[in-house]
Amino acid sequence: MLVSIRALLKRWPIASLLFVIHTLLVLGFYVWWLPSAAKPYSELGWLLMAFVDFPIFLAYLPLVDHASGHVFALFAILFGGAEWAFVGVVFDFARRIISRKFAVRATKNI
Repeated sequence: MLVSIRALLKRWPIASLLFVIHTLLVLGFYVWWLPSAAKPYSELGWLLMAFVDFPIFLAYLPLVDHASGHVFALFAILFGGAEWAFVGVVFDFARRIISRKFAVRATKNI
């Protein structure tokens, strides 16, 4: 089942927005980190991303424990992006429920 990007953005706008913001944040940090990748203790900067991906970070920490920042960035985009997309789905459901609750429905009096 293929879903177009336009349909995905229309059906899940908050989830899509949070996923894109998270991905851009990780990519921006990755680009900032690249020049210092060969320096000692340069991997400590990725702890900042651990705070952004806090609950799910504990799940993928054992997988990237001794890995480089390149691998950490990939896992942060995949797992952290999935986490923030899930948070967005919860907000999208809440938005739908609230909008349906306050929607004015016309009824015909016959």
